[in-house]
Amino acid sequence: MRFNNSTKKELRALLIISLAALLALSAYALKREYGGGAGIAVAAGVGGSGAAGTGGSMAAGVGGSEAAGTGSSVAEDTPRHVSIEPAWVWSAALSAYRLTDAGTVAADEAEAELMPMVLNAVRNREDDQAGDEEPEDEEPEFIPVHFAVTEYETEEILYANTRVNIRAGADTTYDKLITVPVGTQVTVNGETDNGWYQVIYKGELGFMKQEYLQRVKPGTPLVLAGDSRTVQMSMAVKNTSHAWIAKVGEGYTWFSQTAISQIDAQLGEGSILILNFGVNDLGNVSKYIKKVNAKLDTWLASGATVYYASVGPVGSGASVTNEQIESFNRQLQEGLDSRIGWIDEYDYLSQRGFSSNDGLHYNFDTYRDLYSYYMSRIE
Repeated sequence: MRFNNSTKKELRALLIISLAALLALSAYALKREYGGGAGIAVAAGVGGSGAAGTGGSMAAGVGGSEAAGTGSSVAEDTPRHVSIEPAWVWSAALSAYRLTDAGTVAADEAEAELMPMVLNAVRNREDDQAGDEEPEDEEPEFIPVHFAVTEYETEEILYANTRVNIRAGADTTYDKLITVPVGTQVTVNGETDNGWYQVIYKGELGFMKQEYLQRVKPGTPLVLAGDSRTVQMSMAVKNTSHAWIAKVGEGYTWFSQTAISQIDAQLGEGSILILNFGVNDLGNVSKYIKKVNAKLDTWLASGATVYYASVGPVGSGASVTNEQIESFNRQLQEGLDSRIGWIDEYDYLSQRGFSSNDGLHYNFDTYRDLYSYYMSRIE
């Protein structure tokens, strides 16, 4: 197909207009990517060669060659910053087009019709980008709560009645210094006018809410001490809020030399202690009676309630007999201080039944059932 000169000029005009629009949008994309900085001009010519200007300008020629001048990289003191205005690219492209034989009339018409479309597209894109930006979060300003401290002439020892924070000031807006568990002992040397204590903990000064401190040491709610049967009950029940003080195969010696000190550390206001020793050394019944009665006043003074659970029955194959266990339980119940509660484990399991693989130790279902019986007796 052959084209006359007029048609060729129109096609060339359409080509240069399309190129100018493409360059304008490309320039906009570069600007959004790299931000402002050193200037670069872009020009397009028809039927000839493009030349790059000094300072890093770039030129593209349709049907010609492309070249980058010296210094085309961005200056080291302004890395990755380029400033290219889409309108400049469009203007440069149209100026080049005017120099061709397509004539200035076609260029003027192209500028009048297409330039607003390009600029509107650029503005719409900028609006979209602005809408995507999220505002930076502003940190709230810390406004300290003012308080006055009245210092005590004599320091006091108080105890945390729950897990609680020690703070740098007498308000929850102040920094948390440390979190201490229930039963933690602190020295109180003053109080504030807004319901806090000024305390000393491990040599550091801090503040704690008055409602979370008390004068009587709080204890572990439930303390169970015994031998291998108590060990296995702990495995069956899996209640980590209790204190389980027990060891397999032990009896009176371990109870008196090791367990008692551990019991003392756990007991306090509101504690309940359940003892269950004897199945491994039934002959030491008098020693158990004497030691438990001797410790009773101390345990009660701490705010604890004390129970003794009788030795439970055994099945076939055990190294002891139920007659021996019954004798131990009878002597123990008669000899213990009347302020000690009695939990008749032997009678409960004898009537209800139990399961045991070796005659001495029960299965987990029996231990869980026995634990429920304990709880019903102490409530």
